[in-house]
Amino acid sequence: MKISRKKGNSVNMNNFRKKHVFTGALIALFVLCVPCLSAQVDKFEIEGTVLVSYKGRDKQVIVPDGITEIGRRAFSNNTFITDVKVPNSVTALGERAFYDCANLVSISLPSGLTSIADNTFDGCESLGSVTLPEKISSIGKNAFRMCSDLTTINIPKGVTIIGEDAFRACSSLTNITIPGSVETIGKEAFYNCENLSRVILEHGIVQIGSEAFGSCKKLTSITIPGSITVVSRRLFLYSGLKEVKILSGVRIIEENAFGGNRNLESVELPEGLTRIIEYAFNNCVKLKQINLPSTLKIIGESAFTECKSLPQIIIPGGVDNIEQSAFANCDNLSAVTINNGVSAISNSAFTNCVSLEKIVIPGSVKTIGTAAFEGCVKLSSVQLGAGLREIDDRIFSGCASLSSISIPESVTEITSDLFKDCVSLKTFNIHKNIQRIANAFEGCHSLTAFTVDKGNKSFYTIDGVLFRKEHNDIILYAYPAGKTGANYIVPDGTTVIHSVAGSKIKTIVFPKSITRVGYFNNCTELTTITLPERMDEDISDYISFSGCVSLVSVTLPKRMRGIPQHMFLGCVSLVSVTLPENISSGFGSEVFKDCKSLPSIRIPSSVKYLDCRIFEGCEKLRTIYLSYDTEIRYNSYLNKDTKFVYTD
Repeated sequence: MKISRKKGNSVNMNNFRKKHVFTGALIALFVLCVPCLSAQVDKFEIEGTVLVSYKGRDKQVIVPDGITEIGRRAFSNNTFITDVKVPNSVTALGERAFYDCANLVSISLPSGLTSIADNTFDGCESLGSVTLPEKISSIGKNAFRMCSDLTTINIPKGVTIIGEDAFRACSSLTNITIPGSVETIGKEAFYNCENLSRVILEHGIVQIGSEAFGSCKKLTSITIPGSITVVSRRLFLYSGLKEVKILSGVRIIEENAFGGNRNLESVELPEGLTRIIEYAFNNCVKLKQINLPSTLKIIGESAFTECKSLPQIIIPGGVDNIEQSAFANCDNLSAVTINNGVSAISNSAFTNCVSLEKIVIPGSVKTIGTAAFEGCVKLSSVQLGAGLREIDDRIFSGCASLSSISIPESVTEITSDLFKDCVSLKTFNIHKNIQRIANAFEGCHSLTAFTVDKGNKSFYTIDGVLFRKEHNDIILYAYPAGKTGANYIVPDGTTVIHSVAGSKIKTIVFPKSITRVGYFNNCTELTTITLPERMDEDISDYISFSGCVSLVSVTLPKRMRGIPQHMFLGCVSLVSVTLPENISSGFGSEVFKDCKSLPSIRIPSSVKYLDCRIFEGCEKLRTIYLSYDTEIRYNSYLNKDTKFVYTD
């Protein structure tokens, strides 16, 4: 069929039908697709060129081209997305942009991106690997924190800052190279990356924050570049390091920098290092080798405490003070060299170095602090320098192998418990300048005699027992604990007994001249004692029989006005105590504690109240005699069978 519209024009009807059918199909397809396109666009909230948020549930997401910024929290907490493609038009990611997207496995980052903002991928625990663009200059705080599946990531050479906690707890991360362009690594940046086994720190890094590599248990070796002047506090605390090499340029190792690295065996320190701060290598129990450079000036408190495998150490002369507990509990430390120039050894500096056998203190050392060598049980040879001026309490307490020692004439005082429990010490000489001696020799069971230089104007000996002249008093100052002879008669004219503590005396006879007595504690063979009646009234805080485990009977003088604390503590054999009638000052604490054999006691009527805690541990105490006027307190500390018997 052929139809003519105008002259010269004609239409083929078959072609006409085909064209209109095709056009109708296109129109129908458009009508059907419009809702789909509209629905996809609805998942994005876009303002200008900023993707503000994504609300969809798709696994794969393609960010529209033309977007320049993915805004703050745009994909935050979306647990559906697994793969995101970001177009090259994007130059910025906002804070927390992909925060806590727990199932995000991969993301392509655009080449124009210049920074990773704070918390950008924080909590993306399924994120396996990330390639950072070369233009990245900073990685923000918490940027990849707790990305537990992250195994590899590159740090571009243009990065200058790695923020705090940036890779904290990335437990699958195994190695990392930090380029020299990085000026600052924030604190705890790689903290608790438990599988991180290889870290390369390139020269140029200036500062690493505290605990940046703390608790990295698989990290076995590290080299600190010289561009870092300070190894910061707790930097490798509780990591798995075995070897440490610190290059020239580092000046300070701060608090606990390598503390708790229990596998650390060797440390190489550079010349130029001046300070090792407190606890720097504390509890590095396998540390065997470390060199202290000649430039070192400070060894801080507990710097090497509990380094139980360390065999030897040389202290440079530039160190002014070996600070408190610096080498305490270094069980294997057998050789210590202290170079001339060191001026002080502080409290407990070498306490419990149980393998130490010999020590030479140079003449530059002026003071030695409390318990500096306490518990060094193998220490048998001590040489004290002529410059020593002051020695504190308990310095050699418990040095069981020390058999002799000479105190330099520059020292004028023998301090409290200085040689306590030095069981091998046999003799001790008091040189001419000694002016005061405290209770220094308790437990020296081999000490049989004291000797005194003729030039000493204060002290002298009678049969090896040490006496002192002081004003109008003649004082029995110290009785050698190893001196034999069960019965001791105090010489006539003696007015004061300062101490017979720890001696083997069984009985003691006092002259009429005695007015005061002091320490009888731990006289383990003393059985009975009657204190003289002429004693002064004010002795209440001066007398002790604690630890006299064989003491059976005690009679106290009538003039005594109070019973001091701990007076009979631990006298387990005591069965009879005669108390003075006028105890106006009462009882101190724990007076009869653990007197397990005491059956009864009579409390004088002068006692206004009785605190029964003084009888704690008196297992056989059955009867307490006392006045009706005496108030009873804390009787719950008594045995249930203990009875009160009133005597008026």
